[in-house]
Amino acid sequence: RYPSAHAYYEAMVRVAQIATRTAAIQNDHLVAVHNFADVGGVRVLIMEWLDGYDLACLLTDQMFRRSRDRLSRRRWQYLNQTTITDGSVRPRLRPDVAFKLLGDCLHALAALEREGIVHGDLKPSNIMLKRSGSAKIIDLGSSFHRDDPPPRRTCTPTYAAPEVLEGATPSLQSDLASLGYVFVEMLSGATLFGGISDCHELIAAKRSLHVRIPEILPPEIVRDEFLLELCRNLTAPDPTLRALPDAG
Repeated sequence: RYPSAHAYYEAMVRVAQIATRTAAIQNDHLVAVHNFADVGGVRVLIMEWLDGYDLACLLTDQMFRRSRDRLSRRRWQYLNQTTITDGSVRPRLRPDVAFKLLGDCLHALAALEREGIVHGDLKPSNIMLKRSGSAKIIDLGSSFHRDDPPPRRTCTPTYAAPEVLEGATPSLQSDLASLGYVFVEMLSGATLFGGISDCHELIAAKRSLHVRIPEILPPEIVRDEFLLELCRNLTAPDPTLRALPDAG
């Protein structure tokens, strides 16, 4: 996607700077960066190897069936009651599990924020779930320091905040919106914006999501005022309103 070798070099210098900052963070829920190398003119991030799967892979019918076929009936029923079950479109996580993964990701975002780093591309495929059960945010290719945004920004439109799609610079608040979309999908088993390719329609759908959330989430979650407020706050169309509710 780079128009010239010079543009690629400038972008990779920026990635290397972010990688250096990230390597010093040492957060349990953020992928560890070991090195940044040049291999035949191609810049390569060398990161820790994670034993697990990303959420985009885990929350699929294929993985759901695979797990069911490999477990005893009793074990599968237990898993359905405590961890994962059928959703409206694809498998969904039980509230306690989804909330725990959200907390892990928020810890990682807070660590990045303290260093002034915006992730810029949070989505299911950039959240790894280790076999131990903890989550890690990965892929720093779109990350940047908030005081030095890149001239060419990249994101995944389906999970980008509405203001980013309108041209605003990504921020911690837009990272919260992206994580909010992932959280609602984990709880509902729904694909929030699948099939929408028009940018204006996508923005409109995101700006109205907080109103539609009770229709998307399962009844058990809609009845939980804290979870409902959490989903609405994270996905608020106004970035200044995105916050975490008081659990107390």
